Amino acid sequence: MSSKKNNTVSRRKILKNVAIAGTAVTATGLAAPVYAQGKRNLKMALGFPKGFPGFGDFAVDIAKRLEYVSGGKLGIKVYGSGEIVSGSEGIDAAGAGTVDMFYAAAYTMQHKSKALNFFTTIPFGMTMIEHWAWMTNGGGQELADEFLGKFNIKPFMCGQTYMQWGGWFNKEINSAEYLRGLKIRISGLGGEVYRKAGATPLVMSVRESQPAMASGVVDAIEMNSPWVDQIMGFQKLAKYYYYPGWQEPSTDMMLGWNKDLWESFSKAEQDGMSWIIGSGLVTNLGRHFSTNIKQLARLKKEQPHIKIQQFPDDVLMALGKGTREVLDDLAASDADVKKIWGSYKAFLMGAMDYSAHTDLPFMNARAKVFG
Repeated sequence: MSSKKNNTVSRRKILKNVAIAGTAVTATGLAAPVYAQGKRNLKMALGFPKGFPGFGDFAVDIAKRLEYVSGGKLGIKVYGSGEIVSGSEGIDAAGAGTVDMFYAAAYTMQHKSKALNFFTTIPFGMTMIEHWAWMTNGGGQELADEFLGKFNIKPFMCGQTYMQWGGWFNKEINSAEYLRGLKIRISGLGGEVYRKAGATPLVMSVRESQPAMASGVVDAIEMNSPWVDQIMGFQKLAKYYYYPGWQEPSTDMMLGWNKDLWESFSKAEQDGMSWIIGSGLVTNLGRHFSTNIKQLARLKKEQPHIKIQQFPDDVLMALGKGTREVLDDLAASDADVKKIWGSYKAFLMGAMDYSAHTDLPFMNARAKVFG
């Protein structure tokens, strides 16, 4: 049988399953008029502006892919942060059915629980491949399902930025002492770590970040990577660009469905959409990584006055010490964090041991060969 014929058969099977599922969901009383017309019109809320490069635009792409695999039985309208709900309200909105799904970095909703950080990233935590392995084969997805299920959410990893950068600073960071009194815009647990080091972390939206840096409200800003950071214009506002991104060694986006809605789909539909969502993570990762290679080269060429520097060892050690304290404190006071951190940490220790025999020696040797 030809590939084209196989694709036709698979498409017919999907369409048949969608039609059957639509009839079944109508029987539950959920938005029956829409299903009676043979189409589900869904809303996706974003944790950032709709056209934000690498994030908002990718969410639109995922929505289109999901529509395609449904054979036109799904219509997904994407709303930027603030159009229906703010970017930090995705879990509440999707869980209650105000929207059907959200696409965001889960740690931006850590006011719900600090446990959400482990499904995005944590300081000095797993790399992209390590986190992906934990989620898919190390128990992470099961923990995410259990935890987010409490909020009526079915979660998926969907989108990945790889390791981010340390951020932009208006002064040189020569030692850990220079962190005292520093005002920095930062997301996730990295802010709590900076607080341990004597800095003042500030949480603000993407839209607020640039004027805050320009006006001096903040002394430093951690956003993302050379691609996104240059679009935001931070290279015009600060002289020092630091690496590595200890605070976000890999950053997963989450596509969170209303759990009742997700469970209304047939197994075949769920499998098809899960495949689209999972493949999207790899596609997004490739886009971020390749674009950042180009944008770092562009930054070095067009902005030679920018000082691209590595955090001093004593700064990284101070931030590492703060990370251990933050995680220990959270695990001691939050049962969900304790459970999830236990699984995460055990996998991380194994990954570190394995990498000591693979990635680390190879990277060092390659640098000597081609560096």
